[in-house]
Amino acid sequence: MIRFFLFYFYIIHYRAFRLFFREPLTGDTNYCSSPLLTVRRILSHQSVANQTHFVDIGCGEGLVGLFVRSWSDRHVVLHDVQSHFLTVISFFCRLFCVSRVMVSSTVLEVYPSPSVFFCVWSTWSSANRKAVLARLLNVMPRGSVLVSVGVPLSSPALLEIDKISETFAWGKSNVYYYNHA
Repeated sequence: MIRFFLFYFYIIHYRAFRLFFREPLTGDTNYCSSPLLTVRRILSHQSVANQTHFVDIGCGEGLVGLFVRSWSDRHVVLHDVQSHFLTVISFFCRLFCVSRVMVSSTVLEVYPSPSVFFCVWSTWSSANRKAVLARLLNVMPRGSVLVSVGVPLSSPALLEIDKISETFAWGKSNVYYYNHA
C-alpha cells in the first residue's frame, strides 16, 4: 500500500506539471478520475467479488488499477489510447516492483476468466463507446462482469445484474453491472 501512496503522490505533482505542456483535452482524450473509495465499494459488489482479474478500459493515469492491485490479489490489465499514461504506469510498476499489472493501448485478443471489466464512459463519445463495446463483446470470456459507469448498455450479449448509484468527483452517477452471457 505504501507503493501506491508514493505513486499517488507523484500523480498529484504530475497532473499540475502536465497542465502546462499537455495537448488540449477533447472528446475521447478527456478523463475524470474516479474516487478510490467509490471504486472499492463498486468492486466489493457480490457480482465481482470473486473475479480474479480486473480490466480497466480507459485507465487514464492508472490510479484505479494500481489501487485495485494494492488492496486485492487481482491481476490488473490497464488500457488507454494515450501512450504517455501507459509509459508512466509501466515506469512506476517497475520502480516500485508492482507485479501482475499489464498495460496496453489496445484491447487484447484473449482475457482470462473470470474477469471484471471496468468502464467509466462519462467523457467518451457515443461512437467510441459503441466501437469499444463491440470489440469487448468479442473478446470477453463468458461469465465475465462488465461494470459500466454513467451509461446503461443494451446488448443481447449482456444481462443486467444490478444498478446502483454512487458519488463521483463529477456528482452522482449510476453504476451498472452486466454479466456477459
